[in-house]
Amino acid sequence: MFDANAASPSGESVRLAQRQDIPQLAAVLARSFDDDPYIDWLVRKDERRGAGIELLFELTLDKLSAELNETYTVPDLAGCVMGKRPCEPKLPLWRQLALIPAFARVSGASRIGQLLRVFGELEKRHERHAPDPHYYLHVIGVAPEHQGRGLGRSLMQPMLARLDTERKPAYLETHKPRTLPFYERLGFRVLDKLELPALPTAWLLRREPRG
Repeated sequence: MFDANAASPSGESVRLAQRQDIPQLAAVLARSFDDDPYIDWLVRKDERRGAGIELLFELTLDKLSAELNETYTVPDLAGCVMGKRPCEPKLPLWRQLALIPAFARVSGASRIGQLLRVFGELEKRHERHAPDPHYYLHVIGVAPEHQGRGLGRSLMQPMLARLDTERKPAYLETHKPRTLPFYERLGFRVLDKLELPALPTAWLLRREPRG
């Protein structure tokens, strides 16, 4: 089993994130995903774009993380991995509906219907390719100035070790083709490619347990 206090290549210790870390981690993720095609599509294009990206990641960490029980960072909060365990239930419909006003601030109220259709299609593909109990990788991001040093791989190790020990697969989506080699080195394989009108291409990946 992976030691959650193990040192990353930069010498920092990987640890579970805490709720007080959320604002800074949201800011780091916003910078990490500033050039992501999906985030660019999802978030409003007006003067509130920067605040919208940070709000998106605050919502993700605060509302979709099951109390950060599979969310990892390092002491200087230079990066973050957030996952979901197989035993965690889907967000109840009433909680999903309660998030609509916040997503309207992220994307603009006029786009809510479009977002729901896209989220629904991604969820259908998710259920098709990972119908069995599995880990889901919500997000992984490293501050731009810390990229290329192995921190992303270190942040992934707690989840990878856990799913290998538990003999569970993992699933994720990415809209950034240059991230595919990174995920493939961790054992993920592309299962499908989703192309919808006006939406950046999504690659859907799954990893089987090793060992």
